Amino acid sequence: MRFPIKIKDITSNKGGKKLLHRLNNNDPSLTKYRLINVQQTYPDSHDEWAFLGHMIGKNKQVDTIDLCMRHRKKTKTQCIPFYEGLQHNRSIKSFHLGCFDLRPWNSIINNLCSFIKNNQNLTDLSFARCHVGRGSARLLSSALRCRENKSLTRFEMSDGDMTNESFTDILEAVSLHTKLECLDLGEFYYSIVEMARILSKASLKGLQHLILYNSGIDDVSCTALSLAIANKPELKSLILTENSIGIQGIRSLVAALTNCSKLETLKLGSNNISDEAVETLLPALSGMKHLRVLDLSSNILTTLRGFEVISDCKDLDDLDLCGNNLNDEGIDILVCALKCLSLLKLNLSYNDGISSEGSKLVSTLLDNPFCKLEELRVDRDNFVEDEELATYANALINNDTLKVLGLGRSFEGWEAFSALLCNCSSVESTYLSNHMLSSLGFYRPPRQDFENQMRYLEMNQNTNKKQVAMRKIILVHDDIDMQPFFKYDLKMLPLMMKWLETAADIPMDFETHIDERKLSSIFQFVQNVSWLCTM
Repeated sequence: MRFPIKIKDITSNKGGKKLLHRLNNNDPSLTKYRLINVQQTYPDSHDEWAFLGHMIGKNKQVDTIDLCMRHRKKTKTQCIPFYEGLQHNRSIKSFHLGCFDLRPWNSIINNLCSFIKNNQNLTDLSFARCHVGRGSARLLSSALRCRENKSLTRFEMSDGDMTNESFTDILEAVSLHTKLECLDLGEFYYSIVEMARILSKASLKGLQHLILYNSGIDDVSCTALSLAIANKPELKSLILTENSIGIQGIRSLVAALTNCSKLETLKLGSNNISDEAVETLLPALSGMKHLRVLDLSSNILTTLRGFEVISDCKDLDDLDLCGNNLNDEGIDILVCALKCLSLLKLNLSYNDGISSEGSKLVSTLLDNPFCKLEELRVDRDNFVEDEELATYANALINNDTLKVLGLGRSFEGWEAFSALLCNCSSVESTYLSNHMLSSLGFYRPPRQDFENQMRYLEMNQNTNKKQVAMRKIILVHDDIDMQPFFKYDLKMLPLMMKWLETAADIPMDFETHIDERKLSSIFQFVQNVSWLCTM
């Protein structure tokens, strides 16, 4: 294909024309390009692919390319020229390729490897859900080894398909990039022991994020992995969810984590972790002063024996215990420990062993004056009782931090939340209602009288809480009773006029009748002016 060429000659798609013009003009605002489903929109011909590749190849502003190549065989053939143009780009820093079969496409892999080898600005390289054959793996490995300054800081090879031999080639090449900070190898079934050997040998002292979810890690392979983790002192996040790590694996992991004092995120959800394992794990975590996120969801925890030491993790702000077998005894231990922390998120969903008494214990976290919780989830499969709903509503009366309260399903008891969100007994009570809570979880009670609660929750999504209070007052008080304000004499009248004028400027989805309200306020003051003058 010869260039230059008129854009209008190759595409009838308005969005495609606009994109090509921006690429051609090095539009400084165009720094990211995403192409998710090429069968639906743009491009759809060989020439369009070639032109798009050519434009990206010479562009100097785009720094992120995200391609999810779910196309048919015909479309794959058409897109080959795109990669021929892409290989000339030297500005892209992040390149993500998803849902692609790299095995039979030598032209694509050759051009892609040329792009990887020659673009020294590339720092983030990702292959997600890609099929990589032996030949393609060799080419990728060679490209990664040939890079002059080994500049990758993030590499992802997740949820794909390749042999252990191919994976070893690529991982050994990646391990030469000594600036690597994030390694994502999730949902890839390879030899964990071999991977651990490579990581142990590699000089990756700056590695901060290691992601190995759903990778078939058991107690034996966890021991090998722990040896690799032990010499990564800069590690900040370790994701090991959806594996099969039991008590023996936890013990080996604890020994490794003693060297990871900077750890901020530890995710061990969906393993075989018991109370005994947690009792072994937590003393090691208590020394991690920077730990912020702890995920122990979908394990087999019950009484949380030994969980008291979590109170030493002063920076912890996100704790996930969803999907365990927690009972009231465990909740008692948990609540006592958490009252010393400034937790922001707590997930206790789907622990059906928690009774109404356990719910009362959880609610005490909300009426604690030092509570900073912004999200609390206690959803479960069985219905939440009316008494529990009232307990949580009462605990939130003086709470000004919680935004999300996941309560699950219930047919009754929502009236308590109506009074909490908007107390209609007086203007002052409405003003002092809860204007922070904006969500009650995913389920909506099948009752028409929940419409008011939904409206108040939507109002609370506004970050300007003064406006929220104004909207509620205007909504539920048709005629504002001025009697309580007479004690301030006539000085209150201009303040009320200004308040109503401010309310008039706030967007509302209902009739406000501000002028009528002004007249009513004036009338009430005039009607009582003789009484005011005798005071």
